[in-house]
Amino acid sequence: MGIRTKSLLILILVMVLLLGLGVPYGFIQFNRIRQQTLNRTVESLEVALNDAMRAKSDVWLTNALQIAFNPLIQQAFRDGDRTAAFDILTQYGDAFKTNTNFNNVQVHLIDSELRSFVKSWDSDSWGESLDYSAAYAEVRRSGSPFVTMEPSQKGLRLKGLFPVVVDGEFLGIVNFEGGLNSIKRDFKPNGIEFIYALNEDYLDVATSLADAPRIASYAVSQSDVDEDFLPYVQTVLDLEDASERFSFDSDYLTRIVPVEMFNGEPVGIYVLGQSTARATAILRENQSLLISLMIVVVITFFVIAIGMYVLLGRGIAAPLSKLVEVSEYLADGDLTIEITNKRKDEIGRLYRAIGGMSGRLRDVVANIRMATDEVNTGSRNVSESSNALSEGSSKQAASVEETSASVEEMSSQIKQNADNAIQTEKIGQAVAQQAKQTRETVSEAVTAIREISERINVVDEIARSINMLALNAAIEAARAGDAGKGFAVVAGEVRKLAERSRDAAAEITELAGSTVSTAEAAGESLDSLVPDIQKTSELVQEISATSREQSAGSEEITKAVMTLDQVIQGNAAAAEELASTAQTLAYQSNSLEDTIDYFTTDQKAIGEVAGVNFATIRFKHLQWKSKLRAFIKGDRDINRGEAVSDHDCALGEWYFGPGLEQFGHLEVMKKIEEPHRQLHEAVNDIIALKDAGDMAKAERRLHDLGEYSDEVVELLHELEEMLRAQGR
Repeated sequence: MGIRTKSLLILILVMVLLLGLGVPYGFIQFNRIRQQTLNRTVESLEVALNDAMRAKSDVWLTNALQIAFNPLIQQAFRDGDRTAAFDILTQYGDAFKTNTNFNNVQVHLIDSELRSFVKSWDSDSWGESLDYSAAYAEVRRSGSPFVTMEPSQKGLRLKGLFPVVVDGEFLGIVNFEGGLNSIKRDFKPNGIEFIYALNEDYLDVATSLADAPRIASYAVSQSDVDEDFLPYVQTVLDLEDASERFSFDSDYLTRIVPVEMFNGEPVGIYVLGQSTARATAILRENQSLLISLMIVVVITFFVIAIGMYVLLGRGIAAPLSKLVEVSEYLADGDLTIEITNKRKDEIGRLYRAIGGMSGRLRDVVANIRMATDEVNTGSRNVSESSNALSEGSSKQAASVEETSASVEEMSSQIKQNADNAIQTEKIGQAVAQQAKQTRETVSEAVTAIREISERINVVDEIARSINMLALNAAIEAARAGDAGKGFAVVAGEVRKLAERSRDAAAEITELAGSTVSTAEAAGESLDSLVPDIQKTSELVQEISATSREQSAGSEEITKAVMTLDQVIQGNAAAAEELASTAQTLAYQSNSLEDTIDYFTTDQKAIGEVAGVNFATIRFKHLQWKSKLRAFIKGDRDINRGEAVSDHDCALGEWYFGPGLEQFGHLEVMKKIEEPHRQLHEAVNDIIALKDAGDMAKAERRLHDLGEYSDEVVELLHELEEMLRAQGR
């Protein structure tokens, strides 16, 4: 099924949907318009009633004012002259009947006591109290005139009330009253029916309406009533609907408005009606217009459908068929086909878009071919580098293993030294403690020897005293002769013992002195030895602490060496994996190159336009960002010889040579120069900043270079498409 047939079916379907939706929508709109028309009609009925009541109220109040300010009336009030007042009112009544359409006008004069003073329609009836009238009482209270609807003896009447005041004295009230038959007569030519009725609650006042026709609980207060409308209101009309909004049926459009007195008290109703035929005349016209419009729309749609069918065939289907043929060529990989179309509409844009797509596809194929060459070269380099890296990593792993063994042995020795230092520390502390205790013992021994020496001196003194006593005893024994010989012998023995004791005491004293000197020398030696022992203990503690720290450090070194060993082994594995990946990448690159060979291109198709290979130029300018990124990271070297100026690169040589000469008038040519110059300046700046070690600024300039590169490539695309379109 062709696109024209499909389009025709779509148009028919749209038409059916429009009709299916349009008819109900038209019906809904018609009902809405009918409702709006009825609302406006009801509003116009209410406006007409309000205007008529306002006009009549103005007349009533004006006439009441004239009568109230009539000097003869004022004098009649003062004099109580009813005859004079009646004559004046008769003149007013005759003038109204002669000169206006108000045929039922009556004037009632009320005195200051709210009693009837004069009735223009009955000169013999006067004096009854009218205090039932709230309107009369309000005029007397406020002294202000007003117009109001109020029940009276003759029914519901419009009263224009004006106070009669002379020299500040309230004399009475002029009541210019009448019915609303004139409004009914005025409405009749416009097809408006009008009835006003009094609430039955006020029939004790409006005694004349006792036998009047009824509308529910209301008594009709007028004599001139349409003989068709009144029965309809009495028997057919829904009073509740008519009171809330309006009632509408096949006979009448009816609206009921409440009648209120000056104080807002409801006293009756106005019934406004208009025949349905008259109220819906505009609706019938709108209905006919709507039907005619729908017929015109359907006919117009059929004409448009036929026209679109023809236009689709000529303007869309045929060009699209040509595009299908071109797309099939492209699908078969033939990129040499030229796509041209001079149309300015969407079809022409589609032709140009597909032509641009074909050109870009040719560029993509060319770029992929160049990229695959680069990838093949790069993958080989990566493979070689990764193999070298793997071999170096293996050697490093072996060296690290040897280092790890040495570190472990050193750690073991350091740990043993630390343990020995700890044992030595404990022994030194024990020796220092024992030396201290020995010094205290020596001190105690010296003290004891001195005390012994002192006791021996006492013994020596005792021996000397015993010797003296023995000598004296011998002398006395000699004096005694033979009797004292035995005593002399004993005395001699005692003296010998005393001498021996004295000699022993002297020897002991001498020995004690020598012992004290030796003990004191030993104490002094111990005093000098204890600090050295303590210093040795402290040094041993420091050696122990240092040994512990060396042990902990050696353990950290061991862990670090083990971690380094793991990293090196991981690097070796990664290098092997990288080599494998490089081989896979080379294989995929070859596969991609085989795939690209599916496309058929010619020399011009791979970028040769106007004597320059745009694809190659774009590729080289795009490469700068990746090359400089690797340069900043230290992964490759770039010398200043590679960073040529914007005049010396391939693009610059063409641009400032035949390019400007042939295409300098093109706006895109003017746009290329500045970002191209900034790109090459950024290249030189990045190299200089990297050499200066300012990596942060180099990164920022690399970001700028990316923007310049993207802009140059985009402008080159635009220029190439423009030149291809010109057949260059």
